[in-house]
Amino acid sequence: DDRRHRHQQPRREIVAVDLTAAPHKSVSIAVILAKSKAERAALLQAIHHANDYAMHALAARLGVARLGAAGSKGWIQGDIGWVSVLHFTARPTSASRNGPQGQGVVTGKHVPCDPHIHIHDIVFNLVYCRDGKLRALDLGQLRHVKEFGSIFQARLAGLLRALIDPARVSFTGGVPQYIDKSAFIECSLPR
Repeated sequence: DDRRHRHQQPRREIVAVDLTAAPHKSVSIAVILAKSKAERAALLQAIHHANDYAMHALAARLGVARLGAAGSKGWIQGDIGWVSVLHFTARPTSASRNGPQGQGVVTGKHVPCDPHIHIHDIVFNLVYCRDGKLRALDLGQLRHVKEFGSIFQARLAGLLRALIDPARVSFTGGVPQYIDKSAFIECSLPR
């Protein structure tokens, strides 16, 4: 009966979820201040590698579909797919000021973007299950998303440590000595 469905809201389908991996701000600054294309490429490669490593670790957790209504017949493991997109800056913002009654007023002037390297991992809501069927992700598995961030950060830290040339860099107060400290108010590297 069409009248029964006429007043119902359309069902919202979740096509994908967006997971974001973002290194510490100092890594974005290091990429900007890299002394050569090779150094910049090595830093970016470390970010990509850490992201891929973390996504493959998370894929085992996310690649699960429920069987039956709300998982009443259990779960089944499968494979998932995703697309990774690298961004170099934060979103552009508009300047704002306080209005006459204290409310925020957008002035329309754009504020330059902050350097903020991050990767969006768009995970499709589709699991290719071991039985050969396609099913939706069990979105309850997103509870493991913090593990993704921790794995990304730990892997990236190890890769960046491997890139450091001890003859060229010595740390004082968290800022490599070869960086012109006058360009920063505060810059510290994660430990």
